[in-house]
Amino acid sequence: MAGASSYLDAAEHGIHGVSPAEVSKIVGVSTCTFHNYFPTREDAVAHHMSKVLASWPDNIAEAPADWDIIKVLVETTKSNIQGDSEDDFTYADVLILSVTLSNLGNMKPHDFVIAGLRGAAEALSKRAGLYEIPDEHLVMVHFAWEAVHGAVLGAHGADDTESAFMPLFRAAITTVERVLREGLFEFPEGV
Repeated sequence: MAGASSYLDAAEHGIHGVSPAEVSKIVGVSTCTFHNYFPTREDAVAHHMSKVLASWPDNIAEAPADWDIIKVLVETTKSNIQGDSEDDFTYADVLILSVTLSNLGNMKPHDFVIAGLRGAAEALSKRAGLYEIPDEHLVMVHFAWEAVHGAVLGAHGADDTESAFMPLFRAAITTVERVLREGLFEFPEGV
């Protein structure tokens, strides 16, 4: 987890001249999703931004364009999800990063983003399926599925059954189905 100073810096100053509000639009964090973990939407965004700050490339000196922000978000998401230690990767992080993936996937991203999405979504789906998850956090399984679903639809379109993402998409569905069969989680009504 990032230290308090980087958290506060991110909340106050944004990332390299890009305001928290601008990053918020890209990340797509919702107060509804994170109200159990963060007091406000801005707190949730600042938390995620502090992770981005920790891995921001030194060679980006100017205020970056949207795609530069997205590239860093993808790489940060991928590296955080792939970690094995639960000590430095909380369930709140899982929720934030999976929603980020879903939003990025729906933006029809460039190839370098698609490559990052595939690795991150795969790791997230695996983590959701293999880790023993407390009941109150099983909603992460739904967001893992949403992340992969967003990547599939955003990158290749809803009707592209030959997409390279389809095996990953099916694997994510299988993960969710297994959880449902074991009686661990029920989707909210209307989902």
